[in-house]
Amino acid sequence: MKKLGDMWKNLSDEEKQPFAEKADEEKGDYAEKIKDYKPTAHDDDDDDDDSDDEPKKGKRKTKKKKDPNAPKKAMSAYLFFNQAYRSVVKKDFPDLKSPDIMKKLGEKWKTLSNDEKTEYDQLARNDKDRYNRENADYGGSSSKNKKPKKPPPKEDDDDEEEEDDDDDDNGQGGDDGGDDDEDDDDDDDDDD
Repeated sequence: MKKLGDMWKNLSDEEKQPFAEKADEEKGDYAEKIKDYKPTAHDDDDDDDDSDDEPKKGKRKTKKKKDPNAPKKAMSAYLFFNQAYRSVVKKDFPDLKSPDIMKKLGEKWKTLSNDEKTEYDQLARNDKDRYNRENADYGGSSSKNKKPKKPPPKEDDDDEEEEDDDDDDNGQGGDDGGDDDEDDDDDDDDDD
């Protein structure tokens, strides 16, 4: 590419003229085509970041909106400490910015003895109890693992699985030659 650039620099204006004319001609063609262009529905959807559809390639999945009626999460002992001492640190060091204040609070927290931390630990335990109580009343789960536990398989579920297997043939119909009913896990259930 560098050689091409050097060659272009060494051309005279007369030698560059055919290329300049061709470029102007193509610019005109492009301007005419873009004037008549109408975006498709798919082109309009690319700008919509609020869609709840499947995430498009290269874009992040939209974050699930938090329920405003859900109880506030429990605060940790460290957060209670920050809440109590932030104003003290701001007063002692008025020129510090927020990240620096957080560093000072972190350093102070590390130097506290276990006896000094017990007050904040108790506040955290009380807040955790409050959260669990409110969450139980709200109907939510207080565990961090929000995946529901898989219920034990029922005999009725076998019929559903067979129907799902029939759907896998993509509407082609017909039998694959095997007896799906006899090959299922029914033999395993007899052993138990």
